[in-house]
This record gives sequence, structure tokens and C-alpha cells, in this order.
Amino acid sequence: MTTATTPPATKVKVSTWSTLQDRQPTYALVANVDLVVIRYDDEVSVLYGRCLHRGALLADGHVEGRNLICGVHYWDYRYDTGVSEYNNAEALHRFAAWIDRGDDAVYVDGLEVGTWARRHPQPYKRDEYLGLHADIHGTPEEPHNKYIQQLARKGREGLGHGAVSAMGVARQDLPSWDDIQLLTAQLARKPLLDGVEVGAELVIGPARRHRHLLRRGRDAPGGAGQQLPLLLRIGVGPFRLEPRQGEAGPGVPLQGRPGG
Repeated sequence: MTTATTPPATKVKVSTWSTLQDRQPTYALVANVDLVVIRYDDEVSVLYGRCLHRGALLADGHVEGRNLICGVHYWDYRYDTGVSEYNNAEALHRFAAWIDRGDDAVYVDGLEVGTWARRHPQPYKRDEYLGLHADIHGTPEEPHNKYIQQLARKGREGLGHGAVSAMGVARQDLPSWDDIQLLTAQLARKPLLDGVEVGAELVIGPARRHRHLLRRGRDAPGGAGQQLPLLLRIGVGPFRLEPRQGEAGPGVPLQGRPGG
């Protein structure tokens, strides 16, 4: 919000006007409240500077079109109003702001920011571990985030042996269907298309000399001396038993082959 009225006596400078880059989010801190300052053309907008999702600093985000985009999970807010286009119920507080070209400064009302801070206490401790970038609440998808941060701050010695239960293992610590992960695999050979011809031969016999080929009767080659007079019915159609070329002639029964 930009207004031509004189800034109040409780004005606080949040940025130098001449150094603000157009539509480039800039960080400011007033009354322990993180702010984001955005210059657009000859106007300026000062919004509460943390994303309503996980509390990430919006000054680390970027502008797309008319939206300020959080740099962590891409939540959106209109930079001129603070209202999300995706969900209008999600809106950043917009603070009154003034451009004083004589002072080359952008001001906000420190009293307004302080009053808002009392109604919305900020949990960030900037002089401790993670400071500005602490993830205060986490999400159900990351139930151990707070415990990990405690370990980082205090170490194992500061927390003792950790949480325990009286008997057994808590249900949430047992394997569940969510622990099963299905991965796609690449075939060693590419599958053939429907129209590709494939062989229907079956090799019978452990020794190379006495192996026979079992083929479908309609596909077995004709000609004298090339197939045994034995007709089998296996599966869906007739098959013929043939010796490999050069191994045997006609009239040699299957049971008479030595080692077969």
C-alpha cells in the first residue's frame, strides 16, 4: 500500500527506495516481525514476511506475474494485496507503507507493526540454532523434525536416552503398507510386437547328439527322411518329433535312441 500522506511519528524505515529493485522481494525486520518489501513500478507493498504454510521467509522467494511465490513449496500471494489467488482464505497481513523520496526511504508505522506482533506472537529466536529459518511446527509427513532439531541444538547428552515406552513397540513404529515401495523394472529384452513371428520349437534330450526338435505339425518341414512318423498331441495342436539334420533317418523310434 502506498499513500501520499505524511508518515506517522512512529515511522520506521524498512528500505532505501533507490536501491529497491523492481519486483524483487527484500527482507526487513520491525518489532520482531519479519517483513517482505516489494517495489512494483512506482509503488511499494510491505507484507508479513513468512509463508503461511511452513513459515519460510518470503524474501527468499520470487515474483511471477502478480504473485509472490514462496521459494520452498511455491505457495502464492498477490504482492499488492497479500491474498492468495489459489485460496483466498490464505492472506498475508498488509502493513501501511510510505515512500519518502526526500529521505529516499520506505517507511512503515512501527506502532501498527508492534500492535500486530502482540496479537500474533512470533516464535523465531534469531540468535539460536536455525534462527530465521527454523521450521517451528513441521507437518504430519515429518513427525520427527522437531526431535531432530533438538538433537542438533542439545546433542544426545542433552536429551538423554530419548523417548521410551513401557512394553512392546508403538504401532506407528511397526512396518506398514506405507513402507512398501514398488519400483518399475526394465526388461532385459524388449517385448515383441503382435505381428512378429516367433519360433515354436522345443528341444528334447540332454545330450547334443540325441536332441530332437518338437515342432507344430503344420510348421514341420516335409521331405523324405526329415521327420519321424510320430504324431503327438500336446497343448492346442499336433506336433511332430524330428531328429536334427544328419542325426537319424526315418523309422527310428523315440525309445530306441541310445541315451535319449
